[in-house]
Parts: sequence; C-alpha cells; structure tokens
Amino acid sequence: MSKSDPDSAIFMEDSAEDVKRKIKKAYCPPQVVEKNPIIDYANHIVLGFFGKFSVKTETVSSLSTLVRGFVMV
Repeated sequence: MSKSDPDSAIFMEDSAEDVKRKIKKAYCPPQVVEKNPIIDYANHIVLGFFGKFSVKTETVSSLSTLVRGFVMV
C-alpha cells in the first residue's frame, strides 16, 4: 500500500462508494488464502464488527469457516 496511490488502501474517510469500488478491484486469487486482502478484510473488519456474515447460503462466523468456504470454491 502506498500513500501516493489513494486507491491502494481503504481509509476511514472513504465514502461507501469508494470502499465498494476498492474492494471490487482488490487482488483476490481463487483458492489463495495467504496474504489475500479480501480474506484479511473479512476477518478483521467484517467479522470483527458484525460477528458473522453470509456468503451465498452459508453463514460465516469465524475465520476457519470463511477459509474453508473460500478454498472449496
């Protein structure tokens, strides 16, 4: 992440539209968990705040459930 590139990180002052756009273009290779920014974001931000979320028809309430579902895709 570089401060010179405002699209390389999500900032507290970003609008909802900016966050959505940045997440949609994030590098997220299929079945790769290590150093995957989407897995990290889901674990620390989404699960940290909401405690769970749903992916398709499965409710995710832990990192292990998220990783298991992600790798199975």
